[in-house]
Amino acid sequence: MIEVSIDRADLRTWLVCESDQRWVTTVRRFAPGLMPPPLVPTIVDADHATTIEQVVTLRDQPTIVLWESCGESLLPVCDHLIQTARANPRALQLVAAPNRTAQECELLLELPCTAIVRHPEDLARLGSMVRAYFRGNR
Repeated sequence: MIEVSIDRADLRTWLVCESDQRWVTTVRRFAPGLMPPPLVPTIVDADHATTIEQVVTLRDQPTIVLWESCGESLLPVCDHLIQTARANPRALQLVAAPNRTAQECELLLELPCTAIVRHPEDLARLGSMVRAYFRGNR
């Protein structure tokens, strides 16, 4: 077995806030290939109640937050996007919105949401954006 030493300075956090494991599994699958070398993702299955605290703690580091938007109300995810942007304006925020209408997605994109993913494979298509984000925030 080959051991690889990872420099802690190369770790970048992805906070995934969801009701089950679908999106954290997706991030674990695709994030390593989205990162520019030598960066390595640290994936945190985050609780909605503590995410803002974690974002504040990571204020000096580039961080990606993936919010799941499901259920009837769009208001909670809108509130989370705004709170996160206030706590850490540098955080890149994505929303997993598999069942949202086009109009609801447009509303989310008017908030501090960089992109919407409807299907797990959509995350893989964000590679250029994610690499640019991390290269611009070293």
